Amino acid sequence: MAYMSTNNIRTHREAAGLTQAELAEKLSCGQSYLSRIERGAGVSLTTAHKFAQLLNCSIEDLFPAEDAA
Repeated sequence: MAYMSTNNIRTHREAAGLTQAELAEKLSCGQSYLSRIERGAGVSLTTAHKFAQLLNCSIEDLFPAEDAA
């Protein structure tokens, strides 16, 4: 199941001093896939967890809850 579109991955990746290519290599995925995720493509909980581990933050830091309208 894919979910979580609004994210702070780019902000945390840049704060960690990583390029898209470097983070994609650590995730064992393609840079184009990472780019799509940073632009809002949904990800699985497993993938979200991997991002959080690699960027040393929580899933909630990367994928903040969207305000209910």
